[in-house]
Amino acid sequence: FGLALLALGQALFAALAGPIAAGLALAGAAWYVLVYTLWLKPRTPWNIVLGGAAGSFPTLAGWAAATGGRLSPTAWALALVVFLWTPAHFWALATVTARDYRRAGVPMLPAVAGAGPAAARMLRYAVLTLAASLAPLAWGGLGLVYAGAAIGAGAWFVAWCARHRRSPGPRTAGAVFRASGTYLLAIFAAAVIDRSLR
Repeated sequence: FGLALLALGQALFAALAGPIAAGLALAGAAWYVLVYTLWLKPRTPWNIVLGGAAGSFPTLAGWAAATGGRLSPTAWALALVVFLWTPAHFWALATVTARDYRRAGVPMLPAVAGAGPAAARMLRYAVLTLAASLAPLAWGGLGLVYAGAAIGAGAWFVAWCARHRRSPGPRTAGAVFRASGTYLLAIFAAAVIDRSLR
């Protein structure tokens, strides 16, 4: 059933968005299923670090669909933002559900190392995410609207991770998880608005 849906989706994507966008979407699906889910997830607590690359492919696919297949440095920078954002985002959720991961034998970092060590790493990734989000400003790929969102929402995301680092537990992890989703929505919405104003 899943393969049938994937094939249908690929056909629609290729017809409506072009072969490059469709290929990138397919690569993302393959990475998520084969690399992250089947290979990394059951074997290492660092699974989401590399597995999170699956989330970068939709960024590239969407950019390719909107530009006729041209991937600019800004597209790659935004994909890097998603890649670096994913560990903090997912480790927050895994902190809330750590007991379930332990019972299932899935070695997510908070389940095997504890909430404290995971929180320290979440904060580091949040800082890296903020830094990467500023890259498009260096070459003018995005402007002031995006800059305001990247700096403001990025600092807010880092602040939530810092708060969780000071008091690691399911409650603060849940707050980080919600903040991470809001952060990503804010900077990508700002990127769309910024590009539309040019």
